[in-house]
Amino acid sequence: MFWLNRERRGLSGGFTHLPVRRGGLGRGFTLVEMIVSLGLFSLVMLVSVSAVLAVVETNRHTRAVKNAADNLAFAIDSISRALKFATKVYCGESGTLDEVQICPEGNSFLTFRDYRTGERVEYRLYQNAIQRKDTSQKPAEFIPITAPEVVVNSLVFYVTDESDGAAKTRHKVRLNVEAQSSVGNKTVNFNLQTTVALRRDAN
Repeated sequence: MFWLNRERRGLSGGFTHLPVRRGGLGRGFTLVEMIVSLGLFSLVMLVSVSAVLAVVETNRHTRAVKNAADNLAFAIDSISRALKFATKVYCGESGTLDEVQICPEGNSFLTFRDYRTGERVEYRLYQNAIQRKDTSQKPAEFIPITAPEVVVNSLVFYVTDESDGAAKTRHKVRLNVEAQSSVGNKTVNFNLQTTVALRRDAN
């Protein structure tokens, strides 16, 4: 509010001061208020961005673990399905595939004959990957069936036999796999096991 001198004659012959009010003008932000506001805004943005980055990292880690688990499960399922058509199974690289070779102590190399094609099929652990070779494929060479991001530390095949009480032996192959997958600075370990009963007996 300020005073405006306007000339007005009073009864006393003097001048009167008429008050005039300013309208529509508000007080602005001070420098301190602006600094505090910017600080609060920066803090909120920092917390929000950190939360978003944490969610993105968690999602990336979850996807990577799922992909590794799916790949390893696919490889084991592939071996299991192949073993359902196997005969003359034995552990090791050498042999004539004339009969089943029992190996209760386990081996990282498994060989068998596919009775549908009569061809030799081999599985092995090589350079932290599960590899497969099928002599029906040309050229017959070992091909990895696990992804590079899946590090297979152990692959063990156990070939056992069980009698059903009717002078007939059922052969089984147990497969144990230990693997891991790293995402950033985190490592996830996998331990899987499956057992397959052979459809065709060696006898």
